[in-house]
Amino acid sequence: MNPEALAEALSDYTGATPLEHQRHEDFAQFYVHSTGGNGAKAARMAGYSENQGVAAVEASRLLNKPNVSKRIKYLQQRRYEQLQVTDAELLWRASAVVRADPRKMFNEAGQLLSLPEMDDETAAAIAGFEVDEIVAGDVVIGTAKKVKLRDSHAAMRTLLQVRKLLGADNSTTFNFNLAQRMERARKRVPKA
Repeated sequence: MNPEALAEALSDYTGATPLEHQRHEDFAQFYVHSTGGNGAKAARMAGYSENQGVAAVEASRLLNKPNVSKRIKYLQQRRYEQLQVTDAELLWRASAVVRADPRKMFNEAGQLLSLPEMDDETAAAIAGFEVDEIVAGDVVIGTAKKVKLRDSHAAMRTLLQVRKLLGADNSTTFNFNLAQRMERARKRVPKA
């Protein structure tokens, strides 16, 4: 393929499809998903030189290839889209923490339920677990399970702040007139 045809083909490439050269594709994948954008490390992981200096040079060369950089940008965008959380999800999470009832974490016999057995709101309120073995001599005679809950007061503050920002009809309202505020500010500033 002549250079002009290659340049035209590359200009149409969006990055949505894997690169033809497998090591280039591996480099792009490692660059985005495994190394936090460390080009030399991605080059080594993709099978280029183990030598740090050589791998850094190779990474620079690859990052300057239009098809590789487009692929990396595409992969980064897809990763970002997967990590996005909507406002509704954030509000649900905060309200779940506020509504969570610790009594729902246990069955009728007083045993802690497993996470799949808990309802969504109760599970969302859990920040973590700690399990300690109870030992007598060299024998484990039981376990102590501690459940750490998320901060419901912080969740309540968040929800109250959102409620202040949103009116009764859940639309954003601002009760000030910018021109009036600017005029009051001008009056406070001494004239030179």
